Amino acid sequence: MTTMPKAEETTVEVGMGETIHHRVLNNGLVVKIAVKPGFLKKYALFGTNYGSLDNDFTSSLRKGRQRLPAGIAHFIEHKMFEKKDGDVMDRLAALGCSSNAMTSFNHTGYLIECTEKFEDSLEILIDFVTNPWFTPELVDKEKGIIAEEINMYRDDPGWRGYMGVLESLFRNHPVAVDIAGTVESIQDITSDDLYLCHNTFYSPGNMHLAVAGDCDPDEVCAIVERVMERNAVVPVDITRHEKSPRKKPSHRRQVEEMPVVGPKLHLGCRFDALSLGVPIDEVEISFDLFLSAALSKGCDLHSQLYRDNLIDDSFGASASVEKEFAFVMLGGDTQSPRELEKALLAGIAEILKTGLKASDLRRARRRAYGGFVRGLDSVSTACWNLIDCHVKDVSYLGHGRKLMKIDGDRIMKTVRAAIDPGAWSAHIINPIGK
Repeated sequence: MTTMPKAEETTVEVGMGETIHHRVLNNGLVVKIAVKPGFLKKYALFGTNYGSLDNDFTSSLRKGRQRLPAGIAHFIEHKMFEKKDGDVMDRLAALGCSSNAMTSFNHTGYLIECTEKFEDSLEILIDFVTNPWFTPELVDKEKGIIAEEINMYRDDPGWRGYMGVLESLFRNHPVAVDIAGTVESIQDITSDDLYLCHNTFYSPGNMHLAVAGDCDPDEVCAIVERVMERNAVVPVDITRHEKSPRKKPSHRRQVEEMPVVGPKLHLGCRFDALSLGVPIDEVEISFDLFLSAALSKGCDLHSQLYRDNLIDDSFGASASVEKEFAFVMLGGDTQSPRELEKALLAGIAEILKTGLKASDLRRARRRAYGGFVRGLDSVSTACWNLIDCHVKDVSYLGHGRKLMKIDGDRIMKTVRAAIDPGAWSAHIINPIGK
């Protein structure tokens, strides 16, 4: 439940050559500012804890439980840049500022990036995100545009394989539905639905702002408070309803045909990150290091799969670890998808039994820490990491320290507790007629 705000709080985190200001404004908005003296580029990410999962809720704005069509969070993101007086992107571009937005399962973010006139651009960002303009005519027009986007992704074999695995792992759960919804679900969205969800989830206590660059934290916060007060943005109490209980999936395999040159395999496993008894950032670190040490170039399993001609450079492995859901995803192009599936499952089972090689883990840790340090010099990476750590309620700089300290035994204990060897699901895409 999102609670009402308290008095403004300010803390400063210093370390690794970084200074990060953490503030909670009087209206409840969380602001994270990475001050980087001498940097020419400035970046801001204004986001809300609202994504495609959040279609079933109760709020203080309207009586009763609200169940909205799939894809509405993404629909709002599409419409936010269009205003009565024109496209916001054009206004930002005139200031030399680039802008964009994205929607995920549990988050929507709007970003700006510039080297000059940052304060003017920031004011426009806060204003257009907190001051929506939805009309029935524009909503109906957008349905056709989003339907084309949904169909475009369905024609992408990589995305189709990815979603195919999630459909198997998360049956009867919103994660199994495309973030943009379905062509059918978006037809039911109305302008009133958009206003309800915007007024509910785009409220200060459910939002956050991350800024990185050579800027004055007091000036940034003053701009934000002034614009949000002008737009009468008010706190809202939100209750997200529990999703229906899901049985743990057994091993499943789906096969479909698409117009592709060669076969593709996606293989995934679901787990509950909050049930493992360790902080969620440690779960994420453990899986990142495990997958890097077990399946990246140079390790034994990857080398064997490559020698057997089961994988090529398209092969990848990643973990998505969130409070609401978590899963591992592996896959890529292969001439023998079922043989690759069998070899991956056997190889991972063996590593879970024997543990990671010390040399592979050492290399994976250095690679990950090098990426973390490089990210400190990127204003965009800093902002996204600040928000990710805020959502997971962990320290950004502490994440880097923990990355170097966690040992192999603790990593293996976490991964073994999470992965059920019999609960992997596979999605194979074959060329048509083969």
